[in-house]
Amino acid sequence: MRVEDGVVTAVECIQSLKFLGRSELLGLPVRAAQELLGATLVETKRWEDGSAMYEAERLGLTLWVEGERVESATVEACME
Repeated sequence: MRVEDGVVTAVECIQSLKFLGRSELLGLPVRAAQELLGATLVETKRWEDGSAMYEAERLGLTLWVEGERVESATVEACME
């Protein structure tokens, strides 16, 4: 969990993340996660070990991927 000025701004999900309270994102292949989210995932970084970071900016979501499967996610707060 990330807190700024006493406000939670992000949550790291490492065990479970259900989209719309129903569909589990963690463990899905990247392509299946993209279809489920209905959002374009942009690969923003790839490391030598093959792990990667994908972002769905309009959702405030970062997916951490290993072996082309979503291993964890960071959910950013939408501050307006």
